[in-house]
Amino acid sequence: MRRTHFYHGLLGLLLPFFEYFRPYRVRLIPVALACGIEVLFNAQIPLSIKFMIDKALVQKDQRMMVWILGGLATGTVVVSLSSLGRDYLYAKIVNRITSDLRLRMFDRLQQLSMDYYARTEVGDLMSRFSNDISSVQRGLAVAISWGLQPLMD
Repeated sequence: MRRTHFYHGLLGLLLPFFEYFRPYRVRLIPVALACGIEVLFNAQIPLSIKFMIDKALVQKDQRMMVWILGGLATGTVVVSLSSLGRDYLYAKIVNRITSDLRLRMFDRLQQLSMDYYARTEVGDLMSRFSNDISSVQRGLAVAISWGLQPLMD
């Protein structure tokens, strides 16, 4: 029961962030596909080593060795290029989400009364715009490598 409470709390924490990703869900498809390509490549490495030992080395089949090494080299290039593209697209999405968040905060600040500004320190407001949003941006930036990628593995 306690574990369910943890997941509910974690999901409760993450669900508001999904609202910011919603306008970019179509642009996230290539990001997810690139993650899938990387996961498939990582899963194929142990199988390639198994075939390399069982088929190429034990049976002394040089042709099989060339095919396996060629496949690994090609896979490395494909995964590197797809990861580079994924990181580029995801960085653009994170920057747009951060910009949307800043705009929402600015719109909200425009709606607040003058009494709020009389009670609140200017430094607190500046801290929210600079430090807090930067922390959210850093968290979103590592969401793929620390969140989605291990989940897919």
